[in-house]
Amino acid sequence: MYRVISAALLLLAIDTASAQETCRLDFDSGASLMLPLARSRAEQVQGLAGRADPGAGIIMVWDQVAVRTVWMKDTPAPLTAIFIGPDGLVQSVQDMEPNSLTYHSSLRPLISIVEVPKGSLAESIKRGSAITASTCFSISTK
Repeated sequence: MYRVISAALLLLAIDTASAQETCRLDFDSGASLMLPLARSRAEQVQGLAGRADPGAGIIMVWDQVAVRTVWMKDTPAPLTAIFIGPDGLVQSVQDMEPNSLTYHSSLRPLISIVEVPKGSLAESIKRGSAITASTCFSISTK
């Protein structure tokens, strides 16, 4: 009986540790994204690297607004990066090639980068699109 309870607690601990926080972003175009959230440095460095199937993608959020750069080293799937400023506006949308060492920069300070499979956005989210609601960061109205 003790072994069964111990095994159940271990499985619960593993399941809880692997559960990742998600973030929802709603855009003025009517598009919505619900993706895993990478908030820690380790989660952001890992990103979608090593995943042949990136799933729906990932959202990276920082507490401090700054210029950010990403690359595709060890990332076998083509992705699109959405660079989001602290005002909730999409600064740029950049397609990124698999396993590339090319840097993709925000050029201006931002609060978040969203990475999704290339081609999954269509025309619904583009430069200048506005986030109308977010569950993972506040939008500055300065």
